[in-house]
Amino acid sequence: MIRRRNGRVARAAARAAEAALVAAGAFLGLACSFPAPTVAQDDRSWRLESFHADIRVLESGTIEVTETIRPSFEGRYNGIFRTIPLEYRSYGLRQGFRLSVESVTDEAGNALRYEADRDGSYLEIKIWIPGAEDAVRTVRLAYEVRQRLLFHGAGEDEEGVIEAYDELYWNVTGTEWPVPIDAASATVRLPAAATGVRAHAFTGGYGSTGQDAVVEVAGARVDIRADRPLAFREGLTIGIGWDAGAVERPTAIGLASTYLFANWPLFLPFFAFAFMYRRWHERGRDPEVGSIEPRYEPPEQLSPAEVGVIIDNRADLRDITATLVDLAVRGRLTIEEVEEKRVLGLLTDKDYVFRRTDADGGMLAPHESALLEAVFDGGRTRRLSELKDRFYKDLPRLKSQLLATLIEHGVYSESPARVAGKYVGLGFFVGIAIFFGGQLLERTLQLAPLAIILAATLSALVIIGFGCFMPARTKRGTELLRQVKGFEEFLTRVEGERYRRMITGPEMFEKYLPYAMALGVAGQWARAFADLYREPPEWYRGHAFQAFNAHVFVSSLEGMSAETHGVMQSAPRSAGPRSVGGSSFSSGGGFSGGGFGGGGGGAF
Repeated sequence: MIRRRNGRVARAAARAAEAALVAAGAFLGLACSFPAPTVAQDDRSWRLESFHADIRVLESGTIEVTETIRPSFEGRYNGIFRTIPLEYRSYGLRQGFRLSVESVTDEAGNALRYEADRDGSYLEIKIWIPGAEDAVRTVRLAYEVRQRLLFHGAGEDEEGVIEAYDELYWNVTGTEWPVPIDAASATVRLPAAATGVRAHAFTGGYGSTGQDAVVEVAGARVDIRADRPLAFREGLTIGIGWDAGAVERPTAIGLASTYLFANWPLFLPFFAFAFMYRRWHERGRDPEVGSIEPRYEPPEQLSPAEVGVIIDNRADLRDITATLVDLAVRGRLTIEEVEEKRVLGLLTDKDYVFRRTDADGGMLAPHESALLEAVFDGGRTRRLSELKDRFYKDLPRLKSQLLATLIEHGVYSESPARVAGKYVGLGFFVGIAIFFGGQLLERTLQLAPLAIILAATLSALVIIGFGCFMPARTKRGTELLRQVKGFEEFLTRVEGERYRRMITGPEMFEKYLPYAMALGVAGQWARAFADLYREPPEWYRGHAFQAFNAHVFVSSLEGMSAETHGVMQSAPRSAGPRSVGGSSFSSGGGFSGGGFGGGGGGAF
């Protein structure tokens, strides 16, 4: 009984569901049989019957512009808006300028309601026009622009010398109107003193070099009109030049300040300079050196390399090669100059052979022992050419040991290389931070890419440059510097009568020659011994010493030093707004959409 009742209930439910589906299908079919409601379409349209600009260039360089715009409306509108760029890009930098709206009137001179708001790099002027319905109306927009002329210096091109001239390169209509312009024209009035006036015009879309325009020059007045209607997003651009002198030119400081304020990241290198100068003044200056008196021997038995570092705060290759010669003078090695002929004896290769000796030349400093180890690598003989692409690995260790020796002597409290390296790293960090930070903020702050690059590069260079002068000597180091300078004066002026009497004999030449090499005055030192030092030293064997001369000998040593420098360093190989630049009169220059002014507009 219960089962039968449940079956009847199930069948009833199934019939009800089927009926509901049929009813739903019928409803959908009925709904589809009615036509869909239509969306009302905007059948309004508008165009520009004419666009004329009256432009007056004042002697002060200010430009007064009055645009007469005649929009033709089909349908009902509230008015139009005009957008004018307030900055351009010239050679990758921003060029901002000042624009002030003077008046907005109708054809009868009645003031029209308007609102002027800056939108990014544009000024948008929204103008309400009474009766803008199925009618042609006239709007006169007057504004004043400063700092927008181009000033060119004298130069020379393929046709000859070009005198300095000024230029108005002006985008009359702009290329951003979404409607055609039936007639476009401009009248330009220059100062009465303007001479050598020449003009041309460009038509078409942005970047077009078309010249479908009529240009008439009458004294200081220029009339230009496009001789065809301008299509959607086409414009008229004019270029007018005249001899310099009729308009007051800005000063170099004025131009520089204009660029700086428009590209404010360029101020960052000045801040970097101020910061680094103060830091150098506090930490990078040596104590007062005091008066310099001639000295006739190195101070406190310093080695040539140490003297070379003290004089310039750098451990460089000249100090290392001077050490090599000093070790030879002290009997630790000999140097032989050899020549090998090749290509049938027509060409000659020069090389140098270093031979280690067992002579006792006194106790060696750590950097001197390290140099011998690096050159001979456990052997007794080594050619200079064999050090190529190998010795460079030992250079950092040699320089570090040399600087460590000077720190032990109390010349520095910290390694000059480490101090300079810190500021090199800081310079790179600041440069990278400015570059990538500028990239992130470029669109938000309207930054010019070139300004970011220049700011990053110059800031980094300022910090790195100051870093080279930041290593400071201690008070003891400054005293040693004073003594080194006195010794350098003796080596430099030894030819004079005052110092010549201090020469004790030929042996003095060899003893102080490495110091003269480290200080870069070996030539002067050699000339003083031209008549005294006549025999070649035992530690150097050259191929052309039949008639020995001290000056020729030193030249040979300097040639060896230069060759050694190259070998020691050698390492294997594995180890927004548009551009407005230049002149519209230059070769290939000028196009529609270029110049200042421009922009476009629309209706609302």
